[in-house]
Amino acid sequence: MKIIKHDGGKPHALVLSIEHNPTDYELNSTTIRTDMNIPLPEPIPGMDATLMIDTNTNALFYNYTRPEVLEDRVAKIATQQDVIKTAIDDLIMGGVL
Repeated sequence: MKIIKHDGGKPHALVLSIEHNPTDYELNSTTIRTDMNIPLPEPIPGMDATLMIDTNTNALFYNYTRPEVLEDRVAKIATQQDVIKTAIDDLIMGGVL
């Protein structure tokens, strides 16, 4: 037997923990008792697997996402820098400084 605790999302929730052969547990809206096997993630290059549960059917599955890479961070910072530069230019041109 396994106790699966999740974040309570509907209809798909993030699995927070899995306890095998628990001796003491409390079932609530974010806890599921099951005997099902835990699936293994697919080895997809460049993707991170996150274990999820369908709260309607109690089926476990993986959600695959691409992790943020350095190029993404640099692009975000460049965009933020452009916004800040524009705001400073507006202040200077407006005669505030």
